[in-house]
Amino acid sequence: MGFMGFWGLGCTVNGIRVYLQLEQRNVCFKITVLDGGDHKKARNKLYKLFVNEADKFGLRVKKPKRFGSGKTMTFAVLETEIFDSGDKPIELESVVKLMKDLGIFIKHCAGLDD
Repeated sequence: MGFMGFWGLGCTVNGIRVYLQLEQRNVCFKITVLDGGDHKKARNKLYKLFVNEADKFGLRVKKPKRFGSGKTMTFAVLETEIFDSGDKPIELESVVKLMKDLGIFIKHCAGLDD
């Protein structure tokens, strides 16, 4: 089995790019600090924000196995079983709905609500 990946649903606020990345069965929230800012401070701030706001959207967000320390890093992971379908095909409609919901969630956390 090869690597399944997807990057998207991102936005840039104050020199920090926030986006979603699917890594196999993991739904990861990532940042890239563009302007040489404080990576650790940005990571910690966004982690706390995403965890605290997740309930409002019916989501469960947790800390990754370990925090990174580079320019680009995972700061939170979505708890979901949407990709754990066993031998059954993944339900595409459920994935599309989740991606739409996560796009709204990311914009909300970035302060870019419509």
